[in-house]
Amino acid sequence: ADYWQGPAAIKTVIINNSVTEFNTRKLMLQKGEADAIYVPVENSPQIEGMSGVNLLRGLPRLSNVCAIFNQNINATDNEFVGSGKLDGNGIPADFFSDLNIRKAFSYAFDYEAFIKEVVLGEASVPYGVIPAGLNGFFDEKGFRYSYDPEKAEEYFKKAFNGEVWEKGFKVSLIWNIPNTTRKTACEILAAGIEAINPKFKVEVQGMEWATMLPRRREGRLPMVFIGWLADYADPHNFVYPYLHSKGDLITFTGENGRALAAKEFDPLVNAGINELNPEKRVEIYTKLQKKSLELAPHLMLYDSCDRVAMKDYVKGYVFDPICPAQYDFYALSKTKE
Repeated sequence: ADYWQGPAAIKTVIINNSVTEFNTRKLMLQKGEADAIYVPVENSPQIEGMSGVNLLRGLPRLSNVCAIFNQNINATDNEFVGSGKLDGNGIPADFFSDLNIRKAFSYAFDYEAFIKEVVLGEASVPYGVIPAGLNGFFDEKGFRYSYDPEKAEEYFKKAFNGEVWEKGFKVSLIWNIPNTTRKTACEILAAGIEAINPKFKVEVQGMEWATMLPRRREGRLPMVFIGWLADYADPHNFVYPYLHSKGDLITFTGENGRALAAKEFDPLVNAGINELNPEKRVEIYTKLQKKSLELAPHLMLYDSCDRVAMKDYVKGYVFDPICPAQYDFYALSKTKE
């Protein structure tokens, strides 16, 4: 039967997911063997200025990346927490249950340097768990964490009644190989913390995904570096996994984190999804966004952007912030002059 919108401009589409090497994809694009390719952020400078190619950068995704504070670390035979005590050679299981620690870590990360040097400007500093693409649901002039060593020092001195500052600590941050973006995030955070007090020791360790996953399930990782991409374009799809006591991501905060969520976040999260008045929903999610930074169950690292490279004869492309790797092939056409 005839399609109601008529025939598509492109009769045949070939999707090749087997070309994993970027240099191969780049050559295919240059030669016209590929009309569009995926470009990792670190490779985008190689595409800029390429003859006959359009590179669209800084496309805001409904996605963000964070480091989750495990407030109940499984410290039994756990090499990531050293001695398992607050004695300068490790951290206790409830280290991140102290809000002062969570705030100190949040001020010790150099967000702007990370965004500029690692993701080449293709990201933004978060206002909370709701990403920039849903900016109608939070105050864009509101508070955001920034790199502030003096503030970090202030909170470290308050933590555990001053014991953290006096005794120091040792902890390991784990990133999943081969995700070098998360590796660098760990390194920037580690450098920021160690610069505040010589008694603070932060080790960065890479681990294969298959090796890391069981340790994550067992609650052994002090911090969990992870991202979330929207399933649907509504703030509930971020506040529930990040903040609700039964959410997928709050699970990694442990029993103390879930208890905090049940008390502080669940009522607002439930109110937001049940509210039918659009203006009242905005009020609820604005409160949640602000509270997500005040109580800092997670260190929100950055709101993500994406990019796509295609031949200049490809017309009709529309970016999908939820499915950035997908194309509306019906809308596309190829017009070679």
